[in-house]
Amino acid sequence: FLYTACLRRAAGVPMLISCRLRLLFMATLLVLVSGLLCCAPSAHARPGKVILHDFRDIPGVTPEEIAAIEALRKKGQPLVYGMLNTTETFVRGDGSVGGYSALFCGWMTELFGIPFKPRVYDWHELMQRFEDGSVAFTGELTATPERQKKYFMTGTFTERAVKAFRLRDSEPLLQIAKVRPPRYVFLEGTTTIKDVLEASQFEVEVLLASTEYEAIRMLRTHEADAFLAEEHGSVIFDEGFRAENLFPVVYSPIALATANKEFEPIISVFDKYLKHGAFLPLVDLYHQGNEDYLRQVQFATLTTEEK
Repeated sequence: FLYTACLRRAAGVPMLISCRLRLLFMATLLVLVSGLLCCAPSAHARPGKVILHDFRDIPGVTPEEIAAIEALRKKGQPLVYGMLNTTETFVRGDGSVGGYSALFCGWMTELFGIPFKPRVYDWHELMQRFEDGSVAFTGELTATPERQKKYFMTGTFTERAVKAFRLRDSEPLLQIAKVRPPRYVFLEGTTTIKDVLEASQFEVEVLLASTEYEAIRMLRTHEADAFLAEEHGSVIFDEGFRAENLFPVVYSPIALATANKEFEPIISVFDKYLKHGAFLPLVDLYHQGNEDYLRQVQFATLTTEEK
């Protein structure tokens, strides 16, 4: 078309005809390019948004896994999903659990036909109950070679940035680092310690706490300069604290985990779902859970009369 237009223009064909040909060429080109773009795979392509309502429909599920999960369904026993008190898992005024974890449990209940119940614990109690089996699953652990020898874990199903929580009127950590190593307090047994130390641009002193509230006490008494924890833990801090990003940013990849071999088939099947499109529905749930938390925060600011 462009070649023809050039010939006509060179031959003295009126400009009106030439413009029409150019417009036709441009329209044709747009259609062709649009078709190519629609058909071409993206370098950042993700699995499609696959919403399944029955675990048997997940690609790759074996008859043995189906039989094992059916046996769990027949027991009718609720499976406790243990989490920390965070923006993902918070307790409402009526005692119910809200946030992403509650939505995730509802989603898993529908998928497997087994009741999943969210429960909130501090770190020390959570790990105790996880080890003794009274907590069936948790979404608070990063998969490491050591943990994978003891527990049954999926691949990453969420990532959380690590923050430095400190008193609002305390000296900035970079200023402290010019004089002495900042004192960082971590929860015992977390992989956050290794991740932060490997990424830190300066030397730090490591302190340990068994619970989040012990870490907060250490900040208030100035035994520690900052509490290093995942960003979703900000819910336990009041206005007297501030959260700072680390540089470089440190992320914790989180797996769904169980210590009970009886529940291994659920881990295996859920992991297969993660590889076949579960990620995007979970993102939707996460956004909805975050909205629930923001509503909870807003509601807490109301007076009794306003509520």
